[in-house]
Amino acid sequence: MPSAAYGLPRNGFIAVGRSGKLSFVHRNDVMIALPLPVSYVFAEARAINDHRVICGTVWDWTRPNACVWRPTGNAYAPLSLPMPAGADMASAWGIGPDGSVVGNATRSGQTEFMRAVIWSAVGMPRDLGPLAPGASSTAAAIAQTKAGVEIVGSCERTPRKGDFAATLWRGNKLYDLNQCIEPTGEWRLWSAHAINAQGMIVGQGIHQGTQRAYLLAPVK
Repeated sequence: MPSAAYGLPRNGFIAVGRSGKLSFVHRNDVMIALPLPVSYVFAEARAINDHRVICGTVWDWTRPNACVWRPTGNAYAPLSLPMPAGADMASAWGIGPDGSVVGNATRSGQTEFMRAVIWSAVGMPRDLGPLAPGASSTAAAIAQTKAGVEIVGSCERTPRKGDFAATLWRGNKLYDLNQCIEPTGEWRLWSAHAINAQGMIVGQGIHQGTQRAYLLAPVK
């Protein structure tokens, strides 16, 4: 059966991912299927924090929803997260050390318009906001750095144009990462996929006309 692994914590060899229609946690050479919330039929685990809390996405027969799995002894208990206001579809992509979850949400029939979302450790959703009013955004990862809680992802610069830029949310501010690097014109940063506790960011962009991975390190 095809499978894929997506997430690792910092403090131990534990992997999470998907195998067939089920999500899994892999520990001590044993793959354990994660239970589905009631009425859901398919799941994909995407990230795990150092407290073994897992986030991902679950699907019923029609729509996705963000989900967390919390450890209960040697097992896990699933909890589907509340939908943000005005949305009926959501996905979770990253989880912070305190259990905060980031991802995106949208509404059926308006899937070209995504909203970056953070769910607090107690599950309350909040829209992170776009670069421009009406533009799409998505959050991919979250970390606790010296600067505080930092979230990375991507945002459209212009609504409905698909001109995405790698972005950083810090506090109540949103930054286009293209404006945070040397303005040589050689790079166009499309998306940010991960951030660590040192504030280093990895993602995808265009360098001199060729699609490339990039690594950004904070400058004091």
